[in-house]
Amino acid sequence: MLTHALEHRIKNILLMVSAMASQTMRNTDIETGRTVLADRLRALAHAHDILNDTRWTDASMMEVIANTIAVFPTQQIPIFGPPVSFSPKMAPSLALAVNELGTNAPNYCALSTPNGAVSVEWTSPAKSEADAETLVWRWIETGGPRVTPPSRRGFGTILVENLLAIDFERSVRIIYHPTGVECVLTAPMT
Repeated sequence: MLTHALEHRIKNILLMVSAMASQTMRNTDIETGRTVLADRLRALAHAHDILNDTRWTDASMMEVIANTIAVFPTQQIPIFGPPVSFSPKMAPSLALAVNELGTNAPNYCALSTPNGAVSVEWTSPAKSEADAETLVWRWIETGGPRVTPPSRRGFGTILVENLLAIDFERSVRIIYHPTGVECVLTAPMT
């Protein structure tokens, strides 16, 4: 049973890496693609390190986010929220989503200016009207250049919206406010 679980996990990781490599190298030069792919693989590796520390039982939201944003200007990215743990399948997708949002912020958005900031915050899972525990997670950019919605959906946007939606079992919204990008995940937590 353990061997079967390990085979399944490895196969899923290899499929994810293959898809990331294929999409990353599409429509880009080799050097840019290499850098972007290395960043994505680094975020995935950090998430797996956290899961290894807990023997793949759960992951801390704070730890996943803090490890992922460590390569960005952290003084401009306050993160806060109560202790929240989630399942092992959610950690890699959250790390990849935060990496994608973090990669765009210094290039095009809030972190491209000295006064820009990104707030990463979440609320404690609380009982909703449907009597299920709900987590609300937000990435909120402020102080950057005026934002306009992109003319096309790139791989990063698709990755954030679809991967988080699949693994957290909810839809994800990326909102392009003129004052900054906002990503909102509302998810049931068990």
